[in-house]
Amino acid sequence: MFGFNAILVQGDVLFVERVRWLQKRIRTSQYRTLDAGCGSGALSILAARSGNETIGLTFSDVDSEIARCRAELLNADKARFNVVDLRELANHIDRLGTFDEIIACEVIEHIIDDQKLFSNFSQLLAPGGRLYLTTPFEGHVPVFGEVVQKNENGGHVRFGYTHDRLKDLCETNGLDVIELGYLNGFFAQKTFSTYVRLCRLHPKLAWLFTFPLRPLRHVDPILRKATRYPDMSVTLVCTKT
Repeated sequence: MFGFNAILVQGDVLFVERVRWLQKRIRTSQYRTLDAGCGSGALSILAARSGNETIGLTFSDVDSEIARCRAELLNADKARFNVVDLRELANHIDRLGTFDEIIACEVIEHIIDDQKLFSNFSQLLAPGGRLYLTTPFEGHVPVFGEVVQKNENGGHVRFGYTHDRLKDLCETNGLDVIELGYLNGFFAQKTFSTYVRLCRLHPKLAWLFTFPLRPLRHVDPILRKATRYPDMSVTLVCTKT
């Protein structure tokens, strides 16, 4: 009903901050962008509406169809979606071609062989291309219901990453780090945890109760400096030379 910006009101507060983070960094022109692990397509649509020819990859046929319908409704005609399991991304590199940008938000924590995934990203990036990545911070405080699984069945296979680990993955795959940061502070995490708890009663009740709490996330940068409370995610921007 309200276009793409509705995600900033309706989406979970952790995702909203990822949208804002990406909006400040994605290049807005005739670039070719890959959204690796696009889910139901919100970030792919953001890139497409920024003028980029965008391909979103998801392992789910259902999510791919939802993403396609959302892109059509929002006139994001530069967004296309493919059903591809990122564990098998190497089999699709020749078909997909190269990209000026790759988005990988909250993806690598689902993949056991993250070294292989980074290698695939490096092969898919054109020289000068950029990777925008977010993933849970190894030192974050667990949110309600968070679990780590041993098998790749859609959940997290590791608790998180450090900047040093991300720098190692970049170095071994020919990528140069441009920026490292943190995302999703105290109030964002607590709002999200409250939402997840209340969803057990009813999703609409959870949204209604947590809606007034959302603006508190703007205090997180101040609280971060004052208390050093660990953020939920680490961020990375790197480039291929």
